[in-house]
Amino acid sequence: SREVPLSDLAETDEPDPQDAAMLIEEVKLLLSGLSESDCPIIELRLQGYTTPEIAQQTGRAERSIRRVLEHLKQKLTRAVEQNA
Repeated sequence: SREVPLSDLAETDEPDPQDAAMLIEEVKLLLSGLSESDCPIIELRLQGYTTPEIAQQTGRAERSIRRVLEHLKQKLTRAVEQNA
């Protein structure tokens, strides 16, 4: 299968079905190590919410939100480095 950079997907209105399926699988793999309570944090960040807004909506401390986001950032960085 061919790899599609996320930047390429962002340039079009919608990815084709194959690209969408590949992206969904990549996201599932990256999120698989997160706890169930951390997933809403990621979902809210992807929707554009700020750290204070996420903390308010989830009832968690901003420090906790930053920790979860940093953990995901590290996972994403490792995944990109492995695919490079």
